[in-house]
Amino acid sequence: MQEKQSYNDSLIKVLVVEDEPGDALLVQRTLLGAGSGRYAVETAASLAETRQIIAGRQPDVLLLDLALPDSTGLETVESVRRQAPQTPIVVLTGHDDEELAQAALEAGAQDYLTKNTLGSYSLSRAIRYAVTRARLENRLLESNRRLENLLDEVRSLNTYDALTGLPNRRYLLEQLERDIAIHARAEQYGALLGIDLGNFRTVNDTLGNDIGDLLLVETSRRLGFSVRETDTVARLGSDEFAVILDHLGPDYNQAAVKAEEIAKKIRRTINRQFSLKGHECHVTCCIGVCIFGRRDELFDELLIRANVATYQAKKSGPNTIRFFDEAMQSALEERARQEAELRQALKENQLLLYFQPQFNGTGRPRGAEALVRWQHPSRGLVAPAEFIPLAEETGLIQPIGRMILAQACSRLKEWQEQPELADQVMAVNISAHQFHQADFVDQVREALTTSGVRPQGLKLELTESALLADLRDAISKMQTLVEMGLSISLDDFGTGYSSLSYLKTLPVNQLKIDRSFIANVTSDPSDAAIVRAILAMAAELEIEVVAEGVEDERQLAFLQQHNCRIFQGFLFARPMPADDFCQLVKKTPATA
Repeated sequence: MQEKQSYNDSLIKVLVVEDEPGDALLVQRTLLGAGSGRYAVETAASLAETRQIIAGRQPDVLLLDLALPDSTGLETVESVRRQAPQTPIVVLTGHDDEELAQAALEAGAQDYLTKNTLGSYSLSRAIRYAVTRARLENRLLESNRRLENLLDEVRSLNTYDALTGLPNRRYLLEQLERDIAIHARAEQYGALLGIDLGNFRTVNDTLGNDIGDLLLVETSRRLGFSVRETDTVARLGSDEFAVILDHLGPDYNQAAVKAEEIAKKIRRTINRQFSLKGHECHVTCCIGVCIFGRRDELFDELLIRANVATYQAKKSGPNTIRFFDEAMQSALEERARQEAELRQALKENQLLLYFQPQFNGTGRPRGAEALVRWQHPSRGLVAPAEFIPLAEETGLIQPIGRMILAQACSRLKEWQEQPELADQVMAVNISAHQFHQADFVDQVREALTTSGVRPQGLKLELTESALLADLRDAISKMQTLVEMGLSISLDDFGTGYSSLSYLKTLPVNQLKIDRSFIANVTSDPSDAAIVRAILAMAAELEIEVVAEGVEDERQLAFLQQHNCRIFQGFLFARPMPADDFCQLVKKTPATA
């Protein structure tokens, strides 16, 4: 009775498309028998008449005969679907043909009934299911559209600076990587300029943040006027900008001359007086220049060289322009020394795992993220931010990644053998370099077999950028890993090319909201909007969400208010040795 009452809440507009008057009358009488006042019935005897009716007023459902004077078979379904794609269709036919029924469903019909078995109940049920399904599908489409719009905003925030509208560091690095390849193929030189505003902090401190923001916006505008349309201007952060100069010519010396001319033009432009809300401001700048064009150059090394040149320019005084040269090589030599030390650390087992707990809403640890630390013989415990980028640049991330995976599985096996720890989940970060190795799945399988760990307790954390480098390969590997019993977490979510379209195709169990959004979630409306959008999207897709970098109670309250249930950050616990994590779990009540 309850289902019937729910169905009677609104009048259903039915269009019966049938050229045989007797059959049309039969359908109308059958609908009348299903309940008086439930349906508003209209009839059409041809496809042309049907199209005319639909053009004027959309019915809720079509009861469609496939044999019409002006259209027969599946072409009838397809023609109606083209004109009214969101209107559900129930096919009526005098033939009990399973192949035709299947073909009609594939063409877009919601159901298929034969006239000789037509009854009030079966027809009413078919209409009810078709209309309900269509309404749910339309709601889902609208929900997906809204989510896509939110994610478009997220993607824009991830690649452009919110204040100036310029590309940000992420965009710049991607563009630089592309430009290096393009210039190498064209045998052309380009240049990367690092720009640092001299006395911005003084202006900001004395005149206020509003004037400081206006100064940055005006600086970005002037930079755009100072370069060519093909060049790229980006804001790296605070008072730091960068410019990629394209196609400066095939001769290195001529390219350097052109780069210097543009750098001087930028300097002149920035040195001009700024008038900001009645305040007259003067700003200096220092510019570091790095020429590129060789095939063996790496974009991250170019950025280092540009930074070194900018630093040397600042040391030389205001409004200085410096090119990267061999005299600045000491910084790169220091990098080589660090690489040698890191290789030695790998050989001598100086790299070890710490574990940062992840907590549920009741305050009980429900797992931990394995984080590598370097026990340096003279520097002490070194955080991963100080050596992981170097490991990625040099390829050492691959043996380090295998070592981390093996150690994590061995430690997880120990936990699984203790009743108090058996339900804990181990999260392991997987770098893009490691993930895209051809034998990565075999590496995981070997680590599982060697340790004897139950794979259900192991979670692999992958970044969006790692997946999108080769999405087809990523999906194949992820599906295999899930079939092996592992779970997958999408790390740093929101900082890459977050897309609902690909997220729906990935076998992902969890999203981790990047700490950069959590840090300002209570003070920055943009970050708050991003976090809300991610949580709403995950709820729609029934994907678990972890908020990382939770450091104060206000952040926690915001996240709980918006239905985030798993948390990681200094508010709860810092990374700790394995024994400390075990003690933490054991002393926390299982019912917490």
